[in-house]
Amino acid sequence: MAARKTTAKKSTARRAGTAPKSPAKTTARRAIGARKSSPASLRPIDIARRGYQAFAEGDVQWLNDHLSDGVVWHVPGRNPLSGDYRGKSEVLAFFARTIEMTGGTFRIELHDIVGNDDHVVGIGTQFAQGPGGEYFEGRFTQVFHIKNDKATEVWTHPEDSDAVDDFFSRINREEPILIPESVVVQEGVTIGS
Repeated sequence: MAARKTTAKKSTARRAGTAPKSPAKTTARRAIGARKSSPASLRPIDIARRGYQAFAEGDVQWLNDHLSDGVVWHVPGRNPLSGDYRGKSEVLAFFARTIEMTGGTFRIELHDIVGNDDHVVGIGTQFAQGPGGEYFEGRFTQVFHIKNDKATEVWTHPEDSDAVDDFFSRINREEPILIPESVVVQEGVTIGS
């Protein structure tokens, strides 16, 4: 009978929360796409989400801190903002030029962000207004390659590239460069009339 009482006490003790001192085996699993990282490291999806927020708030310091030195930002199309921007300074200048051209009206409404350890996709709508009242609204996706908490490459994919080209070409505030009728190339040599 004594053996039964001991067994009963052990069972009661376990139920009461005073389990034996041997460590219990756990089977915790990482979620698919979850990143093994140090507490100081952010998930790529968090970097992208915070990046959109920093852009909206004009937090240039945060953006600068989370762009790699060799970042490449691809902007498709045939408008004054199209091209490949290489390095932090060019990317930040591109952001500033976008804001300048739209008189500070450019904004992004983010619909969703999805991603894994290396790539993140932002899905949203861009809105802007030109100086003459021109209005633009267009859906887009952006694919981010993120490594060590920094964007290393970004590809922008508008739903309607022609509409983006038309809008930014119409509102381009750059003054045209006028070429005089005659240009002196070397002393005494003139091209033109």
